[in-house]
Amino acid sequence: MVKNGIKALFLVALVALVVSFAGCTDNGNNNSNVDDSKVLTVGCCVEFRPFEYMDEKGVPMGFDIDIIKEVGKRMDREVEIIDSQFDGLIPALNAKKYDCVISAMTITENRSKEVKFSKPYFEAGQILSVMKDDNEITSLKDLGNKKVGVKLGTTGDIIASASAEEYNYEVKQYNKIGDAYMDMKNGKLDAIIVDNAVAMEYLKENPGLYKLTGELMTSEAYGIATRLDDTELSEKIDKALDDMKADGTYDKIYAKWFSDE
Repeated sequence: MVKNGIKALFLVALVALVVSFAGCTDNGNNNSNVDDSKVLTVGCCVEFRPFEYMDEKGVPMGFDIDIIKEVGKRMDREVEIIDSQFDGLIPALNAKKYDCVISAMTITENRSKEVKFSKPYFEAGQILSVMKDDNEITSLKDLGNKKVGVKLGTTGDIIASASAEEYNYEVKQYNKIGDAYMDMKNGKLDAIIVDNAVAMEYLKENPGLYKLTGELMTSEAYGIATRLDDTELSEKIDKALDDMKADGTYDKIYAKWFSDE
């Protein structure tokens, strides 16, 4: 009986020891996952030219992709892009499905309550995009009884939804901004509210079809998002961005994607 009792106590202690060591590897510990892997997993909605898109081989390309790959390189970590819907990026980040998010994401007060943003890496603004021959729409007040397309969860969506009742227009949300442009081309939309750099990309790809109208409705900055408690990773991203700007690498990446604008 004594021997059996000792054996039972030993087994209980051993199980407790194993459990305690398992707990030490839990990624839920603050910042414990920053250097545990040589892979930096990155959430991104890969459908927002020229910031992120898939090439003909299904490989992520774009300004954001080049930026985060350079950040990863300076952290000595390989970058893995995980394509996700834009409106699900922050919830998935906080559920630890990836380490950070880069996806032309505007730094806002509400988002900053859920995630920690890096220093701004791009300045943008929302603008109206319409068909080339449309001379009626120049601002939100011209959208009465019209249909306006936006990418779900973006700043354009926020602006459009906030003003829809006041100006009496219908908002149509899309997971892919390219689908909105296709619908506008086919007469199913009257206008699109979108980031100016994205709108310019569609103008270049479709000469004589679309145009920008009115003035920029916002002045906003994009940031790379990390979890609120992941301060070490956030600081490393900030340092990488600072170094890229200081040594000219950022300017080279910017020129690659925006030299004609």
